[in-house]
Amino acid sequence: MRAPSGGPTTTEQKLIRGQPNMGMITVRFACGHQGTVSATTDTPPACPMCSERRVQYVKARPPRFVGACTGPYAVTQALEALPVNLAPQGSLALKPPQE
Repeated sequence: MRAPSGGPTTTEQKLIRGQPNMGMITVRFACGHQGTVSATTDTPPACPMCSERRVQYVKARPPRFVGACTGPYAVTQALEALPVNLAPQGSLALKPPQE
């Protein structure tokens, strides 16, 4: 339900301000039914009424990006360097290109 002014609802305002939504995402399926799914689940959502898997609309909080990035939802900060071992079994032997 929209706010009387036509602006965002209270829930949408909380999402815009970045308040967590308890890890749940509202999903509207192609069949017209609605459901909620966990934001951390790896399984594809299915309609609880008819098992439809095609999603028509998703209402979720905006993504948050942290690090070397810019944009409306970005938090730019210097990240610590991490050591990376590209050759854990020893040095790499380079082979000449075969013609």
